[in-house]
Amino acid sequence: MADLANLRIEGTQAIVAIAEKFEGASRRGEQKVTIFDRSKGQELESFGKVRKSKGGAEFVYLLPAALFDAAAHDVEMRSALWEGELHASLVPRDEHGAPIKTVPVDESKRDAKRIAGRVEYFDGEIIKGWAYDTLQANNRAKVEIFIDNVRFAIVTADERRMDLIRRRIGDGRCGFFKTAPSAVLDGKRHVIACIASPTRTLLEDGIIDLDPLELRKFVIKEIVWRINKVESLLE
Repeated sequence: MADLANLRIEGTQAIVAIAEKFEGASRRGEQKVTIFDRSKGQELESFGKVRKSKGGAEFVYLLPAALFDAAAHDVEMRSALWEGELHASLVPRDEHGAPIKTVPVDESKRDAKRIAGRVEYFDGEIIKGWAYDTLQANNRAKVEIFIDNVRFAIVTADERRMDLIRRRIGDGRCGFFKTAPSAVLDGKRHVIACIASPTRTLLEDGIIDLDPLELRKFVIKEIVWRINKVESLLE
């Protein structure tokens, strides 16, 4: 066990720097850390790998995608590898880097059913889905799209789609799509979140975890969606 040097958050990673004399710097394999999300009373786990650094060793942990839902999170990190607890805050920010005021957890739960919608697929380029306000259907829902807790765009869910009309989803004019920036395919891990206003509700399937395996799943999902769409047109 070693004294903690420092913690920093870089993108979707938590990097823990350990003092120079830490014997674990020579260890190989994955190291576990427990993350307690105090804002939701939820305990999560993550695994990271040790790498040598100028000051001794660093443990690089991929933070759970659930922490990148465009809500504020106050987390504690605990591990058998160091003394005490680490604290970090994850706060959603707008396009200019300014913190965004979030909806309190109690209010979020109360309004959770007001917004209906889901993200249908992401193919590495296009984010597509639908959303509408069940209480005020004439007021088109706005969908905020975040990448690593930083807002990338706001789109209006007003696209008219025949498949939504057939499925009696709203009035059929509640689809949305947006082209993601090419930076999400830079080989690094990113998390996309889609939030619907006015209640800032996370859409169903609204968190897209972009590691290579998860991206492959979304591409397959898109192919299946397109096949189903063609079959519905042929019926």
